[in-house]
Amino acid sequence: MENEDGQEKTEEPSAKRLEDAKKSGDLPQSRELQSVGSLIILLYYFYFMGSSLSEGMQDFMRRSLVSMSRRITIHTLKEIGAELFNLVLPPLGLFLFLLLVAGVGSSLIQTGWHPSEKALEPNFEKLNPIPGFKKLFFSGNSLAELAKSLFKLAIVSTFAYLAVLNNFENVLRAPLGGIQTCMALIMKTMYGFMKSSLMWLVVLAVIDLIYQRYSHRQKLRMTKQEVRDEGKDQEGNPQVRSAIRAMAKKRLIEQIGLANLPKADVVITNPTHYAVALEYRNGEMTAPRVATRGKDRVAERIKAEARVLGIPVIENRVLARSLYSIARVGEEIPPELYTAVAEVLAIVFKIRQEQMSVGR
Repeated sequence: MENEDGQEKTEEPSAKRLEDAKKSGDLPQSRELQSVGSLIILLYYFYFMGSSLSEGMQDFMRRSLVSMSRRITIHTLKEIGAELFNLVLPPLGLFLFLLLVAGVGSSLIQTGWHPSEKALEPNFEKLNPIPGFKKLFFSGNSLAELAKSLFKLAIVSTFAYLAVLNNFENVLRAPLGGIQTCMALIMKTMYGFMKSSLMWLVVLAVIDLIYQRYSHRQKLRMTKQEVRDEGKDQEGNPQVRSAIRAMAKKRLIEQIGLANLPKADVVITNPTHYAVALEYRNGEMTAPRVATRGKDRVAERIKAEARVLGIPVIENRVLARSLYSIARVGEEIPPELYTAVAEVLAIVFKIRQEQMSVGR
C-alpha cells in the first residue's frame, strides 16, 4: 500500500495514529454484523408478535371487505385509513425501535463508546464524484463489497426458493383455507426462511468483521518518513518529554539498586509483588541495612539477579511488605523489625555455615 507521494506504507500504525483515528470517528465496523443484528430482532419479533400481527391483518382485511361491499365514500375511505393506521402504527413503531436498538448495540459491541464531534462535521470532499468513482470501481473494498453482495444474494435466493418449495403444496391450497390459513402460511414461511439464512449470514458477518479490522489497520499503516516525522513532533511535546524523563529516572534508580545487590546477604520477598535485599556486617553495622528494594517488575529482576549471584531468596509476606513500606535504600531497618529480620538472618547464616562445612 502506498500513500499519495508514492511511498510504501511498511510500518505498523503508531499508538498516536490509532488514537487520532479513534478521536476522529474512524473505527472499523462491519455493516454485515449490523444486518445480522437486525435480522435477529426481526426473528424474535415474528416469533413473539407473529400471531397478533396475523390476527390484526385478518381483522383488517375482513373489515375492509365489508366496507368495500358498501358504497364507497370519503367517509368509508377515512374509516379504512384510520383502521389501517391504528393497526400498523403500534407494531411498526415497536419494530423500528428494536431495529434502532440493534443498530446501536452492534456498533457499541464492535467499537465501544467513542463519541466524536469530528465525525459529525460536514466533509464536502465526500461530494467530489471523482474519488468516489475510483473507490467504487478501482479499489479492493469495492471488490470485497461486490463479493459480499453476491454471497448474500445467493443465500437469500437459495433459502427463499427452498422455503417456497417446501411449502409449495400448502401455498397452492392456502386460498381454499381462507384468510387465516393464508396469513399463518405467510408468517411460517417468512420465519423459516429468515431462520435458515441466519447461520450463513452470521458466518459472513464474522468474516467481514475480521476483514474490516484488517483493512482498517492496513489503511492506517505508515511510511518510514511518517514515523520519523511523528517522532520529531512527539519529542517536542512537553508531556512526552516529561514521560521520557520519568522513565529514564526510573531506569537509573533500578540500575543503581541492582548495582548494590551483590552486597546483600538475603532477599526477602512477598513473593510476587515486593522484594527487599538486606545486608549486614557484624561489627561494622549496628543493624541490617536495605541494599536495594523493588516492586512488581523490579522485584522480579531483583529475585532473578539474586539467584544468579547465589543470594538466598526467602519468602516472608508480612516482613517483605513492612520493609518495603518503612525502610528506604541505604537506611537501616527500624527497631520494630529487628526480631523478625534477625530470625531470617539466623536462618541464612546457618545455611551458609552448613555449606561451608560441607565444602571442607
